[in-house]
Amino acid sequence: MPYKGFTLVELLISVSVIVILTAIALPIFATTGSNQTLTQNFENIKSDLRIVQAKSLSGIVSGDNGYWGIRFNCAGGKAVSYILGQPNNASDPLSEIYPGIQKLLTFGVYVKCSNSFQVVFLKNTAKPAEGSISIVVADGKNADKTIVVNAQGSVE
Repeated sequence: MPYKGFTLVELLISVSVIVILTAIALPIFATTGSNQTLTQNFENIKSDLRIVQAKSLSGIVSGDNGYWGIRFNCAGGKAVSYILGQPNNASDPLSEIYPGIQKLLTFGVYVKCSNSFQVVFLKNTAKPAEGSISIVVADGKNADKTIVVNAQGSVE
């Protein structure tokens, strides 16, 4: 008489195949999520750079100060937040940006730096006061992306 159903060996083989496929797929999905988080923060910083650049170019001012920029406060080689605002001294675009809008990066993502630094765009020209500057955004897993603001003000 033929038996109906599955044998124990057949069930063990099918469960083993499912476990092996899951073990292969999980690390791939974890890496994809990490890369997406890095890319999202990278694009947010680029977008914020363009926003302060547009404010500088359009002449949106607070008082007599037409400079706008982003300041990265570095601690331990990393900046995990940044501030959008205007320099303290209206006649010196390189003076420290006073508190404006503070933005936090997603946990685990940071900007590589040795000292606090800022990118300030000159009023009416939207060129960076510092000349060309590079901003490296990293996720601590040997992945990073670089934003370059060239001397003409192009954010790439």
